[in-house]
Amino acid sequence: TLIGLASLSLKDEKAQLIASLSQNQSDWESLLTALGHLYTQGVAIDWAEYDKPYNRQKVLLPTYPFQRERYWVDFDPKGSQRDDQVLALSDRAGCHPMLSKCSTTPYYDDIYYETHLSLDYPHFIKGHQFFGIPIVAAASYLSSFIDAAYEVLDVPRVLLKDIQLKQAIVIPDDESVRYQVVVREDAKVGYRVEAFSQVKGSDFVQNVQSTVKGVESSPTDYPSLESLKEAITGQISSEELTEELASVGISLNENYQWLTTLCKGESGYLGRLRKPLSAEERDGFIFYPGMMDMGFQLGMQLLNQVKKPKEGFYIPSYLESFYFDCLGSEIEWLYVEHQGSDDHSYIDIFYYDGRGGLVGSVKKLSGVLITESIIHRMLRSSYSESWYYQSRWIKDDFDSYESLSKQDLVLVLSDGSLMSKTLIDDLER
Repeated sequence: TLIGLASLSLKDEKAQLIASLSQNQSDWESLLTALGHLYTQGVAIDWAEYDKPYNRQKVLLPTYPFQRERYWVDFDPKGSQRDDQVLALSDRAGCHPMLSKCSTTPYYDDIYYETHLSLDYPHFIKGHQFFGIPIVAAASYLSSFIDAAYEVLDVPRVLLKDIQLKQAIVIPDDESVRYQVVVREDAKVGYRVEAFSQVKGSDFVQNVQSTVKGVESSPTDYPSLESLKEAITGQISSEELTEELASVGISLNENYQWLTTLCKGESGYLGRLRKPLSAEERDGFIFYPGMMDMGFQLGMQLLNQVKKPKEGFYIPSYLESFYFDCLGSEIEWLYVEHQGSDDHSYIDIFYYDGRGGLVGSVKKLSGVLITESIIHRMLRSSYSESWYYQSRWIKDDFDSYESLSKQDLVLVLSDGSLMSKTLIDDLER
């Protein structure tokens, strides 16, 4: 047979030979079996083309909980034969592209995910640019965090807390950036999730850190979608928003443009989102980065309108929490609301399904101001130089530290003396 002849001529012992025809199966069944073997070996299958001749339809599923069982395909990268040029970053077929490789260590319980980011991979990376320079969107990190948490914790609902966006990733024109997500168990908070990056010749840089845990139920403190539809009627065009962003140096391609309808109220935006345009926007994601980023774009736009910076614009820097229902219905609406005062502004974001059910929510998203000079300084300076850290001193008179609320952040510069340690202990209490 051809398989036998091929095995005699191939020297690579790891080569996988897959027959497309068999005497014991029909031609169609043999081809489907071969296709299944290719998929389990990491070959990227164009399922949209496979389904094109058939009239597929979505069906409504019951809303009661299912007995959830996972049927992940076990993939052994050592036993696979692939074209490295075609599948160099697809060791885990069908997964989030920023989590394409997964490994553990014999010494720790940490779980490592890794990929390489470039202008060509994943497909959505280059569509998010500041002043013509590709910058990895905050939503891209958080999208990969949600997928990793769902896979590691094996729970339908996840809650990310204390999310610190410390350092952005600039994508160079001529090389890739190594990207890692590390999930480690923590007895105090559940799990910690961190994102790191590395360019050739530099040390690893921590980009994002967060805690994560599973939750049994969704939040109840969110605005009613029907009430929002009745209250917010001032419609504006999505093109107007795109032009406003472009005027300050933010350029976004179709992967980050999801609005079909946008209405502006007194303190926020209500938007309706389009359906995914392609399999690239649908497959392998629990929450597609471009769709998530739509809420962040509107939130930062609200901050820009409130704070009115003389130059530059605000981008996400901190989130108090991010809840997401990984098995929730398809997102169709979002509401973005400004909260707080001019000095302490933050944003809340709510993602709804078509019936008004809450799928995801962001609480207390704050931003940091950047300018074109900061972006270009990032390109000239060491990659590890942080551009998010800023200090702003504000005089605030109060009777004693006991009058501070739990929400106040206090920086203590001390010499390590007993008195300063006592002060720190009292503040923490």
